[in-house]
Amino acid sequence: MPDRIVAAADHTVPSEAPAPARRKADGINSFRDKVEGIMNAQRERLYLDDPYSTMPALREGNAAATPPAASAPALGTRPAATPPKTPAAEAPLQVAFMQRSILDPMADAMLRPSRDNGTPLMTDRMIEAPPPMPAVATTKPPTPAPVPQAVAPAAVPTSMEDIPGPVSQASPFDGLQAGDSDSDANGPVRRMQRVLKKWNERLELVVNGRYDAATDRAVLLCKSIYASGSDGSRIDAKTGGYLAGVENGSFWKNPPEKTAAGRLLYAASRQIGVRYDLGGDGSRATDCAMLTKKALVSAGLAGDGFSRLADVQYRYAEKGARGLQQVAAPSAGDLVFFNHPTSQTKDAYKGVTHVGLWLGDGQMLAAFSQHGRVVVPPLGKLARHVAGFARAVEAQ
Repeated sequence: MPDRIVAAADHTVPSEAPAPARRKADGINSFRDKVEGIMNAQRERLYLDDPYSTMPALREGNAAATPPAASAPALGTRPAATPPKTPAAEAPLQVAFMQRSILDPMADAMLRPSRDNGTPLMTDRMIEAPPPMPAVATTKPPTPAPVPQAVAPAAVPTSMEDIPGPVSQASPFDGLQAGDSDSDANGPVRRMQRVLKKWNERLELVVNGRYDAATDRAVLLCKSIYASGSDGSRIDAKTGGYLAGVENGSFWKNPPEKTAAGRLLYAASRQIGVRYDLGGDGSRATDCAMLTKKALVSAGLAGDGFSRLADVQYRYAEKGARGLQQVAAPSAGDLVFFNHPTSQTKDAYKGVTHVGLWLGDGQMLAAFSQHGRVVVPPLGKLARHVAGFARAVEAQ
């Protein structure tokens, strides 16, 4: 039975048959070859040690291995008992039945072309091994974007001291005041005095480590030029920042802007120490009115035709001419006139014989005959001889 079934299971088609028919026959034969292998293996397991099995004879074609047919019992004798059928004896029939009734139709159904698209439900390749499972891509979830943090708005400057620049630098000089002195050779007062001399080498200032009157006047001049105050007895944060910038060199890369009065005072401060000489032209020697004229011209507040006489400059202010205007109360950079009695008093307009530049806090910058040079002295006794004040304004 098994040999007949396996032989009947062979599907052959002519070589000129259509490709679908050839593929179907190949698939059926391949499937049945596999089934046959499975069946034969099962038979060997079932019948190899069974004395009643005919499988070895069928497989090897050995007729001698077939057991002899039993003879009929003699009359009057009782027939020998037939040994009961065992599951191993019935197995060949069960196997053949399963192949014929179940496996063959299943193979035909699976290899038959589909009604939808003509493709077999199962091919030889499908029978051999299932397709590998597709790899599942593992991706990390996207990292959420950082939540922006609220940034506090920058503070709006409310005073000159809040404006960034050289003034904002950390200063070792902030808070120094008159009367302070150093306990060592590199104390903050000495450092400040050195910086002031570096800023203007013409200052009459001794580096002695004591915040004295000369240091007070030098600080006042610096504050007046850069509009940072009118008190030379103390270093505020703004002035300390300027001095720190001078010390490290950043001040000259980004110097603060100067007002018209600041430019006037700065030009005059470059003449400190120049010798006094009545009628001097300002190159090697100067007098009081020539000092103010030269400073006004250098600051761009007057032309070369501006008078070099103190009483004429005072007349300009009275008339509001040549960029000068009279003011009742002075500010840093204003001109201050004196009617101090001299040998020229009788020829001077309203007795005005002297002029200087106001700094504030009772200090001025002027060329004095008593000092013999350009200095920064207090008003002293001249305060009772003040004739008036005038302010230089820029041309509109």
